[in-house]
Amino acid sequence: MPTEADRVGISAYHLRLAAYYAAQGIGTYHPKGYSWFDRVEVYIESHWTADKEPEKSMQVLRVEFYDAHVRLRYIEFGMVLAGFGGVPVLKLVTSKTRSKLPPLPPRQE
Repeated sequence: MPTEADRVGISAYHLRLAAYYAAQGIGTYHPKGYSWFDRVEVYIESHWTADKEPEKSMQVLRVEFYDAHVRLRYIEFGMVLAGFGGVPVLKLVTSKTRSKLPPLPPRQE
């Protein structure tokens, strides 16, 4: 039984190609050397929706393949947060570390 992707001609090759153009960023591309399409468009289908829990936030990118003015195929990618890190911006202040902090500037009224 063919899947929906099989019926519209989406193969692993098409997914890899679409992922390549999605990684290139938003815009229109005119690649050379392909016989079945002459234009690729990448755009935001759904803007970033933030959630209280960062892992539930999401955005959708759409990659469309065109031949002349006919859209042949499109592939949508759901982008979710996969990880994060960096230098801490918040630090725990204890009685020992409080004495090391610089004094507050005087208030101006």
